[in-house]
Amino acid sequence: MAQQRWEYRTLALDVEGWINPGVDLGRADAELAALGNEGWELVSVLDLNRLHGRSSSLVAFFKRAR
Repeated sequence: MAQQRWEYRTLALDVEGWINPGVDLGRADAELAALGNEGWELVSVLDLNRLHGRSSSLVAFFKRAR
């Protein structure tokens, strides 16, 4: 039996705003849906912090079988 092989992709989502930081959910939904339609599976999301523990961006990691 052949071993499963994977390919990987990342997606960066900027967190904007100082008082009420957030992600453009419309953009996030559209990009996540497009990647899902291409067969990408969301594996994990990493919160990248900047000064004082505030988020600067989210990085989403995807995989799919080759």
